[in-house]
Amino acid sequence: MSGEPHYYSKNGLSPLKAFQKGLLSRDEYMGFLKGNVIKYIVRCEDKDDPIDDLDKARNYIVEMYYLIGSEKLDMPIEKFISLSDLASELEEVE
Repeated sequence: MSGEPHYYSKNGLSPLKAFQKGLLSRDEYMGFLKGNVIKYIVRCEDKDDPIDDLDKARNYIVEMYYLIGSEKLDMPIEKFISLSDLASELEEVE
């Protein structure tokens, strides 16, 4: 996820990248993503800045989109992310 604090990748690999590379199984990783979406949505209105938590939930939803999309197209998640980013950039130009 972009915008992660620097200390998330101080060992050269962020937790999300480590999960994608097999630290967690696919189902464990999807459960992690879903759990974080639920956590941030449920508690957002109790925060001083609810938009911040909604942004975090959205980021985890985007990660789920990348995972499911890469599986549907049978391609590595990194390649799917690159294609998705390119498509987003093209939409912004139109």
